[in-house]
Amino acid sequence: QIEQHDNFCFIPSEKLAICLAHLMTEELFATILAAKPSSIIILDRAFGDDVNLKVNLLLRAERQGVEVEVV
Repeated sequence: QIEQHDNFCFIPSEKLAICLAHLMTEELFATILAAKPSSIIILDRAFGDDVNLKVNLLLRAERQGVEVEVV
């Protein structure tokens, strides 16, 4: 079973969120975290050149015990 959301998919059985959005925002990341994943896969290009946003969101996920893989 895969749950389709506006900008990401969530696989409850695996507690995995996959986000293929072209632009990552703090709001989108908060929505993904609200799905309670244990792992998130995000495209690196979604952060553009905003290294601060990338680091902040990765640290936020880490504090909540969520593993993030940027590909």
